[in-house]
Amino acid sequence: MNNLCFALIIFLLLPLAANAQRVPIYDYSNKDIRETLIRVEQLEASNNLIEGEKELRRLAENYPEHGGVWYAYGLNLMKQKKADEAITAFKNSLNIVPDIIGPLFYLGITLMNQKQDYEAAIPYLKNHPELQIEEFQR
Repeated sequence: MNNLCFALIIFLLLPLAANAQRVPIYDYSNKDIRETLIRVEQLEASNNLIEGEKELRRLAENYPEHGGVWYAYGLNLMKQKKADEAITAFKNSLNIVPDIIGPLFYLGITLMNQKQDYEAAIPYLKNHPELQIEEFQR
């Protein structure tokens, strides 16, 4: 199972509180979003990240208040090693639905990889339930 599919399953199970105007990260009831994410998953499976990025950029422009779209966009950008853009996408996701594990974790990883600075990643990685923050403080 690839990262996008895994992330979608996790977020379907998480209880989230979201601003009334903003779409929770796990809401994929919109047909355009759902079908595009499936198409992006297929593109990424065939290593066509650039076409996937174009699709996700379109979604982000059309649905700027959807946290899941920004999260998927950030994952795609991270895979392409476009750290600055991925960081922005993950932060956009977190501005919509704060304290969600996936965007927090990947924001931390992206910051750590970009700056080679574990300290920059700790505030984001410490919120991941499977990680021991002490591991990052050694």
